[in-house]
Amino acid sequence: NLVSANLPTDAARIQRAFAITSGRPAGKTEVATLQQLLRESRAWYQAHPKSAVELIGDRKCDTVTEPELAAWITTTRIILNTDEFITRS
Repeated sequence: NLVSANLPTDAARIQRAFAITSGRPAGKTEVATLQQLLRESRAWYQAHPKSAVELIGDRKCDTVTEPELAAWITTTRIILNTDEFITRS
């Protein structure tokens, strides 16, 4: 689980997710952009906890709050939607 992984910072988690999906480290701009998205997502889901519950469904995690998990789901969906991850023909 990326969110509960023993990684020291959000940037480290983002780097890990990016490396898993693209096979390369994320650039500074990519990390900064994803960190901003994560911050905005955290704030939004903390203000809208019902939306967080709807998003995560039955994917509960005992070590993080529902808004935190929803923010990470949102962020990792962006990583998964990159051209590097998706092969388009």
